[in-house]
Amino acid sequence: AEVGEWNDWRIDQHAQESRKHPYIAVKSRRYLQAIADELASRPNVELNFGQAFTQSQAELVLDSRAQPLPEEGLKQHFLGWHITYDEAKFTHGEAVLMDFIASAPDPCTFLYVLPFTDGSALVELTCFSEKVWDQEAYKPLLRQEIESRFGTGYRILQTEQAVLPMSPLRKRDKQRHIHIGQPGGWMRPSSSYSFGKSLQMADRLAPAIIQGHNLANYKAYPWHLRMMDNIFLSVLSRHPDKAPDLFRALGRGVSGGRFARFMVGEPTFSDIRNIMMALPKGLFLSAVARGGFL
Repeated sequence: AEVGEWNDWRIDQHAQESRKHPYIAVKSRRYLQAIADELASRPNVELNFGQAFTQSQAELVLDSRAQPLPEEGLKQHFLGWHITYDEAKFTHGEAVLMDFIASAPDPCTFLYVLPFTDGSALVELTCFSEKVWDQEAYKPLLRQEIESRFGTGYRILQTEQAVLPMSPLRKRDKQRHIHIGQPGGWMRPSSSYSFGKSLQMADRLAPAIIQGHNLANYKAYPWHLRMMDNIFLSVLSRHPDKAPDLFRALGRGVSGGRFARFMVGEPTFSDIRNIMMALPKGLFLSAVARGGFL
């Protein structure tokens, strides 16, 4: 299901690389179909799609239904086009995680580019803000940025658009009703990353179920990372104009390996110290003094 892998990426103009922690893109439709086919082949599994869930007599329910977006709090919202040109336009071996757009209506707005070949890429207009834009507002700016950077004459092969929460949404578990995925706190609030962590949590929970452990005790992220996310998001929410410089500071002052480990929720103590040293102290100390939480 993998469609792209990059060992080199950049945040604005700051290049990073990691051979041990590549940035990977997965085609969700292929992946989900492969999982559905595997489950359908098991005689003890019954698949029911499109049915309303009301009450279950099962001994255990694992609930991954997405929760409604909160009205308040930061959100990551985006429109992306998989585009193709007839000639080379992209640096095939380098992903662009953030390339900030100064002319955008919100300060933390950036272009995200995953080049699958030198002529084909996913180009996404992404914004971190509390207010989500009108659905049609993304297209003119995305088109403008594509044409100014790569030129005209492209074809749109596929579109993706979504709004993701950047605040903790973990629901309270009951004895036999356990929340997993987004409502289980498996999505990292500061990045909205969740795929890799979901695979890890599934591997942790499967033997725990067999052994009869209390699944409510299995948290995706340790308390210190949850606290760091809350402080970081508090700063972004109170100082959105500072957001581009904060991410540039991470790109400039942190190695690719440290950045990757932190983003997937597996930083070492040394990684955390390095990240804290790279960011401006005043904003974050003020957030801690206020309580540091959204």
